[in-house]
Amino acid sequence: RHIYKNEEKFLKEYEEIKKEIKKIEIYNNHLLDNAETLYKALELDSDISRKMEKLYTYAHLNYDSETNNTKYDVNHQKMENLYQKYCELNSYFVPQLLKADIELIKKFKEECPKLERFKMELDDIFRYKGHTLSEVETKLLSKYGNILGQSSEIYNKLTDTDMKFGIIKDSEGNEVEMTESNYSVYLQDRDRKVRKDASDLMYKTDKNFINTIACTYKNFCELQKVEAEVKNFNSSLEESLFHDSVDVSIYENLINSVNEGLEPLYRYY
Repeated sequence: RHIYKNEEKFLKEYEEIKKEIKKIEIYNNHLLDNAETLYKALELDSDISRKMEKLYTYAHLNYDSETNNTKYDVNHQKMENLYQKYCELNSYFVPQLLKADIELIKKFKEECPKLERFKMELDDIFRYKGHTLSEVETKLLSKYGNILGQSSEIYNKLTDTDMKFGIIKDSEGNEVEMTESNYSVYLQDRDRKVRKDASDLMYKTDKNFINTIACTYKNFCELQKVEAEVKNFNSSLEESLFHDSVDVSIYENLINSVNEGLEPLYRYY
């Protein structure tokens, strides 16, 4: 209720943003007409993204609190679909920007100082120049956005809704149902028996679904691999680290350093 007072307020803003996202089409093929046009397009995209994030957070948090609640599930799917629709509508944005030389963007910044507000976004877009698909490819990929994300959705549905982990006794002897959400609470309990019971119950239940979980994870990994190849990355690892400007060698060095120092940790446990 700190985000929206009630569902009525959420649905009202949802209907408003459904209409508002169509405005982004105005700038298709006009993005680089002049500095002021670019600023207005970036400002509109930023404003819509902020509102979408607010709507999505509200829907997602309600859904996470009760994954078997039909009303929350419907609102969550509404936001998933709306986000995909917006990705389709503004799919031209980055490819058209990257058709320009960086010098033109610098010139626009001089002509319109307000563009400095979007310096980080623009710098990041041009950093991805060698990994950005064409306008047609980007639009096609955005249409498959929800489908490509199904492995994560299936896994969450399985573990949050369908899987029943059973009952354990807490440190006060009360019987409580363990779930994916409260598992971490009992894993940090002061009572060792509670921690052990929670861990045993979690992995025993996971093992009953081992083939489904493994198949879902395999599908997720294959999608990551294909996406990395399509976007000219050497691996899905390189793509995942590129967002934070982290070189693969730094990641690998971290893994090696941790492995070399595991013996003291083993002794501690």
